[in-house]
Amino acid sequence: MEASRSNLGMSLRPSVLRHTVNLRKRVTLLLPENLAGNVGKGSEQVKEKYAAKVGFDSKETRQELKDYYRDLIDNEGIDNYNCTSFCRFTFYETDFGWEKPAWVSFASFPIKNMLWIFHIQRILVIN
Repeated sequence: MEASRSNLGMSLRPSVLRHTVNLRKRVTLLLPENLAGNVGKGSEQVKEKYAAKVGFDSKETRQELKDYYRDLIDNEGIDNYNCTSFCRFTFYETDFGWEKPAWVSFASFPIKNMLWIFHIQRILVIN
């Protein structure tokens, strides 16, 4: 909060923290480990909106969800923070034919206030 106040030069304002989680082992459906994508949306506002639709166009629904998120992210009056963990992904076990990686990192990512959590396999010390 202090960093936000320092950056904005004003009192606190609404903030949204999104933390992505892996629900594969917690849902009753058998989901493959390599499945990627979103299961659903937690907003009560959106739940009410879509619960009324018995049959809906999935492309239209997907676009409406994208628009909703874009509006939320682009809202200048809300500070958005995103967090995700890659700790259980097997980045260090992946071998494309030239041995397993010694270091894993991400390139520049165009999302502000993004926190990526992942462990490092080994620490390299260079003298």
